[in-house]
Amino acid sequence: MIKNNFILGIFVVNSILWASYVYFLRGETNMLTSELWNKVPFKERTPMLVMASIAYILNLALAVYLYMNKYVSSTSLRIVFISYIVYYVLQLLFVPLLLRYTHFKLTNTTKEAQIYRWLVQLLLVIVVIPMGVIMVYGMNEAIKLYKKNKYMSLCIAGCSILPFLHVLINDAYHFGLYF
Repeated sequence: MIKNNFILGIFVVNSILWASYVYFLRGETNMLTSELWNKVPFKERTPMLVMASIAYILNLALAVYLYMNKYVSSTSLRIVFISYIVYYVLQLLFVPLLLRYTHFKLTNTTKEAQIYRWLVQLLLVIVVIPMGVIMVYGMNEAIKLYKKNKYMSLCIAGCSILPFLHVLINDAYHFGLYF
């Protein structure tokens, strides 16, 4: 039962996330030149988007692996499922908060801009927690698998570590720093 809920939940929350991107970013014609980047230098935008895409794909690959692995305990899967849901629900807040910050910044409404700046930075730090939980459980599975299949174990480790590092370094630290 948890396995079906797990994969269905991942699919639903990702569908909602992409729908929210389409809705909130409908006026953006070129994401690289968007005001939403604020102070992030132009030359760093493409690498950040590429890393975000890679991390997203790896994160979904890990979810599929956990879903398909018959040896993952239902307790572990439940904890990882909650972490994925928390992460993606928090991600749903990112673009609306970023839009509000950018609006107030562009209209020179300093007090409101500062509040939304703080909320965006706080969100970028908070999302590190569920990604850390996902990484720990993914690494646990990679360690268990190592003796049986070293290459698959390394793939699972990469799918666990790289999305976490992206969220920690690129999102929380790097993007948050430019606010």
